[in-house]
Amino acid sequence: MPLSSEVIENVINEIDCIADPSSKRYGYLLNWQNPFDPFWHYGIGLSDTHIFDTGRGLCPFERKEAKFVIGIDPIAFEPKQTIERLKHAPRLNR
Repeated sequence: MPLSSEVIENVINEIDCIADPSSKRYGYLLNWQNPFDPFWHYGIGLSDTHIFDTGRGLCPFERKEAKFVIGIDPIAFEPKQTIERLKHAPRLNR
């Protein structure tokens, strides 16, 4: 289902408020597993405490336990560019 303009703007504002360029997780692809869940989940680090859910949620959420995805450094964007692209992505879901 497409996101409304209001929802898109709220998501972008939330990213701007939470994003911390001094965080070692900022702009990096992270993964984690939930308890009793055999599946890996992926998102983009925004700060030491928040991740952007690249799955169904398409929103930031609090999660401190996550690992860096290994082996993608040669194809990854710089962290700042990743966050800028992330802020543009919700607009594509219209």
